[in-house]
Amino acid sequence: MYRFCEEPYNTSRPIKAHANPVQIAFADLIAKAFDADFDAAYPENGRFAKSDRRGQEYWYYLGYERDPDGAKKGKETQKYVGPVSDHEITRRVERFQNIRVSYRERREIASSRSNPSKQRCRAPTLSPTSQGDTRQKFPHRQDPRTRSKNMPSHTIRLHRGDLPAGYDPGAAIAVDTETLGLNPHRDRLCVVQVSKGDGSADVVQIFRGGAVPEVLKSVLADAGVQKIFHYARFDLAVLYRALGVMPAPVYCTKIASKLARTYTDRHGLKDVVRECVGVDLSKAQQSSDWGADTLTPAQVEYAASDVLHLHAARDRLNRMLAREDRADLAEACFAFLPTRARLDLDGWPEVDIFAHT
Repeated sequence: MYRFCEEPYNTSRPIKAHANPVQIAFADLIAKAFDADFDAAYPENGRFAKSDRRGQEYWYYLGYERDPDGAKKGKETQKYVGPVSDHEITRRVERFQNIRVSYRERREIASSRSNPSKQRCRAPTLSPTSQGDTRQKFPHRQDPRTRSKNMPSHTIRLHRGDLPAGYDPGAAIAVDTETLGLNPHRDRLCVVQVSKGDGSADVVQIFRGGAVPEVLKSVLADAGVQKIFHYARFDLAVLYRALGVMPAPVYCTKIASKLARTYTDRHGLKDVVRECVGVDLSKAQQSSDWGADTLTPAQVEYAASDVLHLHAARDRLNRMLAREDRADLAEACFAFLPTRARLDLDGWPEVDIFAHT
C-alpha cells in the first residue's frame, strides 16, 4: 500500500507550455492514482489531526480499521501520514476533508428529504420595521440536515449599538461574541449575541468608536443573572477588555462537556449541541467580516444559533455532571474563569501557574 511518509510524486509541478496532450493526460492520471491510493489508505470514518513534535508539525490519521463485514466500525487505529510542510500531503488531507463533509451533507440531506416530518428550509425574510427603529427581525430557518424533529421556529432581533431599554434577561442568559480575530489585544469586539432560552435571540452590533452599550453592560454585570457561554475563557477576556465588565456568575458548556463527556475528545459547540440537544449547527459564517457596517442575514442567523441552544445544552450537561458527582468540581472551575481570563490578558495565556516548573 502506498505510504505518504516519503516524498510523493510532485503532481503540482507546472507542466511546460510545450507539453503535448499525452503528457498532460499522463500527469492527470498519476495525480488521480495517488488520490485514489490516499482515499483507500484512509477511510472516511476517520479524521486527520496535527501533532507537534519538537517544533515540527505532522499529520496523523485517527480512525478505525475496516470491518470485514462492513456492519460496524473496526478497531480504533492511528497512522502516521507525513509532515504538514509537505504540500502534496496537506493538499490531499484537505481534499479528504472536503469529500468527507460533502458526503455527509449529501447523506443527511437525502435522509431529511425522505422524512416528511422534517420542515423544509426557507429563505430568511426581513419583517417591516418602523422608521428609526434599529431592530430587524429574522425568522430562524431550520437546517434540513438537523436531526431534531419538529424543532420550533426562532425569533432573531438585530440591534445596532445596544440592547433595548428595559431588556429583562431573566434568571439565566446565553452569551456569545464575534470578533475580527482571536487575539483580544488586537481584534476588536464586533457582535454580542444573547438569548433568554425562550426561543429568541438578540444580536447586538458593537461599532468602532460608538457609544458604550450601557444596557448590555448592566445585564453582563448583574450578579443575579447566570451567563452561559461556550468557551467562556475567550469571551470573558474579550468583553472585559472591550467593555470593562467581567460577567459573573458564569457557566461554560465547554468545561462542563470536558468534565461530563469524558468518552470523547469532541467538545466544540457543534458537537455538544448535536449530542445534547439534537440540533446540527452550521459553521459556514464562522470566518467572515464581523466588523462590517451591515451584517448579512446569514451572519445574523449564525450568531444567533450559537446562543439559541445553550440553555438546553446546559440542562443536559448538568444532569450528566450530577450523575457522575462532578457538579461541585464544575462550579469551582466556572468560578475561576474570570481570573483565568485576566491571566490571559495580563500575559499568562499559555502558562500553567500551578505547575512545578
